[in-house]
Amino acid sequence: MMARRFKDMQTPEQQYAAGQVPTRAHALRQEAQAALDEAGRLTAPRRREGQRGRVLPEFGPHSDRDGARVDQLRAKARDLRAAADAAEAPAPKPKRRWF
Repeated sequence: MMARRFKDMQTPEQQYAAGQVPTRAHALRQEAQAALDEAGRLTAPRRREGQRGRVLPEFGPHSDRDGARVDQLRAKARDLRAAADAAEAPAPKPKRRWF
């Protein structure tokens, strides 16, 4: 009977990890935002001299390498946000078992 009473108690390590969830989720969201910021810098309009001295903005990734990096950064940001959401999701209730 003694084992049943303490079976569901958390260890100190589990208690510490549970307290760190909001901090870790916040760090993941900041990392995702940093990836999106870098993608924004890669796709920002750049100035280009046009005909007759006019300055024209050039939009979008400016090379294939930049385009691939933007895709990679957006995928990384999506995965980081999903990891943060999963970390913040409440733990499912254990199912009651009847013997």
